[in-house]
Amino acid sequence: MSASADEIRDLMFEYCWLLDRGEIDAVGELMEHATVYGEGGLVLHGKDEIAGMFRDRAIMYDGIPRSKHLCTNVILDIDEDAGRATARSVYVAQQEAPGFPLQAYIAGRYRDTFERVDGAWRFAERVYIVDLLGDMSAHHRPADSG
Repeated sequence: MSASADEIRDLMFEYCWLLDRGEIDAVGELMEHATVYGEGGLVLHGKDEIAGMFRDRAIMYDGIPRSKHLCTNVILDIDEDAGRATARSVYVAQQEAPGFPLQAYIAGRYRDTFERVDGAWRFAERVYIVDLLGDMSAHHRPADSG
């Protein structure tokens, strides 16, 4: 396992860790240089737009979303010389909330691009692909609900 592979995986896992702890500003910082693409033509650029989307749409319970995001089946392609890398992975998010039993509410894939700047890897792009969708009512407000 290369040091670059470990660093890139850590970035992917840090995203899940921060999101589950409700550290929305830190998620924005982690994705500061990234463009994020999602369902329905969603395109977000940089930390303010990314953090803003989570802040506007995630339902919090005492400051946390009561979720666990799992990122697995990570496949990396790293070009050390160019300082670029891509990753394919699978995510599953689960939640338990008041009146909402523990259950998976979404599963899909991430397609990520990373770049190395000043010796450190960072997110450059993330594409969210939703494959399976369950009951999101306790986790996520619709985009138009503000």
